[in-house]
Amino acid sequence: MLISRRTNSWMLGLGVFLFCFPVALNANPIITPVGVPALALGSLVGPSQYNLMSFTLGQSYSTVNFEAALVSLSSGLTGTAYLMTGVGPGSTTDDQLAQFVFNFAQVPDSSTLLYTPVFSSINLGHGTYFVVVTSDSPGGALKYGSPLSYLTAPDVTVATCQFTSGISLNSVYPPASIWYDTQLGNKFFSVEGTAVPEPSTLALLGIGIVGLIGYGWRRKK
Repeated sequence: MLISRRTNSWMLGLGVFLFCFPVALNANPIITPVGVPALALGSLVGPSQYNLMSFTLGQSYSTVNFEAALVSLSSGLTGTAYLMTGVGPGSTTDDQLAQFVFNFAQVPDSSTLLYTPVFSSINLGHGTYFVVVTSDSPGGALKYGSPLSYLTAPDVTVATCQFTSGISLNSVYPPASIWYDTQLGNKFFSVEGTAVPEPSTLALLGIGIVGLIGYGWRRKK
């Protein structure tokens, strides 16, 4: 009978754990753009102009996936994306979390919206992050919309998208360029990931589970 009591208590604790953690175990939208794309191809991405998107997370996320509407009317066009914790003059690879070569999505016309995967399965803590996109060849663009807004998780904010060109552009290390707010409207990019409970939340949940287990065992005693 003692084994049965303990088994029931542990089943109770396991049930509470599984009830409390489904959100933390599933990938959820973090940033989702809402709006209609402009008829133009987008904000140019090439040797003479780079684009930047940034956002701030209020908590930690795991297995984060980032994609953007990086498009081209030509096939085979590639670009490079940098995930940074800081940009602008003085930024270095010490501020870089990841670098990825991507393929622009070929579209049949300038109004078509298609997404390109840029980063995947990255773990991010709370803080501000910057995504810089570049290309060594002309013909690429990042789709924008006006007006365009974002649906975000409660702890997330999206900053104004930026660009750099001309003498402000740093071709040696693009994230170190001088950046300016774009006047074209917000850009189409989305982020999803799994929210990671803070240590304090885990501690409180653990205490609650232990208490429920003890309560269940004492009732059966």
